[in-house]
Amino acid sequence: MAQHPAARIHTYGKQPRPGRKVGHVNAFGADLDDVVYDARAAAAFFQD
Repeated sequence: MAQHPAARIHTYGKQPRPGRKVGHVNAFGADLDDVVYDARAAAAFFQD
């Protein structure tokens, strides 16, 4: 996450199971392409 300081991870404290949303990623910045990249890269840490 240190590589993506504009991205924030929010977890809901739920147990994972198929199809259940357990959190989300917010990202911010001036350039949309950079924001999308940071958000997707941060989310990729948590994907199977």
